[in-house]
Amino acid sequence: MQKILLGVFIILFHFQTAHGAAPPSAAGQPVGTMTGKVLFQDDLSRGGVVSFFYKRQGPPPDQGTSRRVPDRIARLNPDGSFSVRLVAGVYYMGAMQWYKGRKPGPPRQGEKFIFIRDAGGTLKTFEVIPGEDIDIGDVTGSAPTDFVEVSDSFIIRGMVTDENDTPFAGAVVLLKYNMNSPRPVYVSELTGENGKYEFSVPAGTYYLIARQQLSMIGRPKPGSYLGTYGEKEEKPLGGGQVMGASTGKAVTGKQGDIHENINIMMFKLPEPEARRLKIQEDVNAQKIEKKDLAIPPGMEK
Repeated sequence: MQKILLGVFIILFHFQTAHGAAPPSAAGQPVGTMTGKVLFQDDLSRGGVVSFFYKRQGPPPDQGTSRRVPDRIARLNPDGSFSVRLVAGVYYMGAMQWYKGRKPGPPRQGEKFIFIRDAGGTLKTFEVIPGEDIDIGDVTGSAPTDFVEVSDSFIIRGMVTDENDTPFAGAVVLLKYNMNSPRPVYVSELTGENGKYEFSVPAGTYYLIARQQLSMIGRPKPGSYLGTYGEKEEKPLGGGQVMGASTGKAVTGKQGDIHENINIMMFKLPEPEARRLKIQEDVNAQKIEKKDLAIPPGMEK
């Protein structure tokens, strides 16, 4: 169960916003408020979180062998109740155990997770209406015994390496519909010693980004590793910690396609001061003294 759930929440807390406020991506978009109460067995609600998956963003989160990333999460009160602002739209819901002092990362052995379902076991959907407060009442669910494969999927396989082409262990690969999107749609399991990863995702076009295991909240920090499929050289930091324009390649597939050797090279993000000194050093190395310049014919004194 731990391996199955790894992809669902390995970067969940990378996108957390506090106290139920609307996420930054909601700026300028219509939002509504959803309140309710998640009912658990075994007191799962104590220190738990509730997650929301925007229906238009992809297939249901219990389908496909590649796990969807939640579009929004919020903390549950000790009794399982919650109140959260969401961009208007239709959502699937899930919830998981989260206790005081727990560090960000995937579910540990024995931690519980559920998807919100109806009495027949089907995933429920919940609609958020602009400017309205929606009370969904008490909801419950169960962990999936199986993840249903999507019929129009294709496969992406590859390896994550470092600058020396050595397999990179402990990385996650993120899939985005657009490189400019603030968040990924799918996430891989952690790469092992062979650096390999695999996705089975709905037909479409995706960009791939690899990062070290996400154990901290926020953007990639100097000193950590990052890679984009299609980029073969170090990616400097610019404007603080914002990455420069990407030249990453897209991978497009239709039902039944298999894309092999979609390899991603990781580079260590340089410290800003070290980067500045390196640039200054390169500039100084290119300076030529006037006395060393060649004198064009006819210009001799």
